[in-house]
Formats: sequence, C-alpha cells, structure tokens
Amino acid sequence: MPPVYEASHSTGACSITGGFVYRGARIPALRGMYVFTDYCDGVVRALTRTSAGRFHASELGLQIQSASSFGQGPDHELYVLSQSQGVFRLAPRAV
Repeated sequence: MPPVYEASHSTGACSITGGFVYRGARIPALRGMYVFTDYCDGVVRALTRTSAGRFHASELGLQIQSASSFGQGPDHELYVLSQSQGVFRLAPRAV
C-alpha cells in the first residue's frame, strides 16, 4: 500500500505534526478534511481523499512556526499550539 502523504526534507519539512479531522462549523469547506502541519516548515495543510481513492494535501495559506500539537474544542473547532508563538484557533479568512 502506498503512503498516504510524504513530506520531503529537501523542502524544509522535518517532522509532521498530526492534527484532527475538521468537524467544526466555522469553516464549512474544511469539514471532513484532516488538518496537519510540519514542525519546521510550518505550512498548515488539509488532506483529502480524491474520487480515485488517492490522497491530496492542500496548503491552507497559513504558516505556524514550531507547531507541536493540535487541539479540538468542545465545539469541534481546531487549535494549533506553537512552541514559539502560542495558541492559534483556525478561523475562516476575512474577505
């Protein structure tokens, strides 16, 4: 079975920081996607399964340095803990 997702160290990635499947209400387009990041490159991504059964990681346009953990609130919204910047709640972009 092929890997679901691989990160190349040549792009600055060093250690995947696992997250959660998004089940909140604030970002409907993200529902059902697995949200994660990399400790070194800090790029927050969402993993989805394609209709062909493969997985695709999309960058969410958010970068959090030194992310060491994710958390989920009672409302199912996601939080990211950065060792250098504190705690962030994922929220929809203002247009």
